Amino acid sequence: MKKIAIALLLALALLSINLSSTEVATTNEHPIFNKNLLKGAALAEIAHVISEYLIVHFHEEGHNIAAKLTTGVAGTVHIFPTFNPLVPFAGHTALEKSTNVIIAAGPYAGIMAIYATIIGMEMVHAYTDGKSITFGFINGLKKPISIYSDIIHKVKEMIANPDIKKLTILSSFFGTFALLKSGRLIGEILYGFTPLYPSWSDGARLWSYSLTTDWSAADAICTALTLTPALISGIIGIYKGIKENQLNAAQA
Repeated sequence: MKKIAIALLLALALLSINLSSTEVATTNEHPIFNKNLLKGAALAEIAHVISEYLIVHFHEEGHNIAAKLTTGVAGTVHIFPTFNPLVPFAGHTALEKSTNVIIAAGPYAGIMAIYATIIGMEMVHAYTDGKSITFGFINGLKKPISIYSDIIHKVKEMIANPDIKKLTILSSFFGTFALLKSGRLIGEILYGFTPLYPSWSDGARLWSYSLTTDWSAADAICTALTLTPALISGIIGIYKGIKENQLNAAQA
């Protein structure tokens, strides 16, 4: 398991380094079907999948470490693919005994791992932009929230200023990765600390109650709640872009 985790971490690092050392051309193609946008998004999904294995592993090890510290007996961690592009892996830790501390330790570890991934990638992003690592660290701390204002700004810019629709693979990669991980952070909180999922989920066990009995239904609700902030941000960006176009036309 450790060898797999190390290999995946190295693969993620190599992907980021390769992107940061590659010069990419800008393009004025359609903002939605822009080749650089699609390439960057595809690479971000690959990086997301790689990092998700590590994050799920951290989540399960959170349960394991808490069990070892409180009961003296560790469990067995199992990680398996889900074929969900947003949450490509899931895990289970077989334990002899579970307490609220042991249950809560998993999502806490998962949240910390996701947050650390966001910060780390923003530090790489800052480096590729010629900015300081400290700038990237501070930006990473704010990214789970600022990503949505970034979406509003970018969408507005694409619509209101067609002459500056110049995207790079790098900007698409880092933006998409931050969006995926920010959404994943919402999902981790919903799974770990709310009774949204069925009775065997962390949140349902903490609450001793579950709002759903069907895992697919819970997944659909969680996905909708995760995507809603991004969709609302996109709609706001479109609205602002159209309004700015109308204002510019009126002034012309």
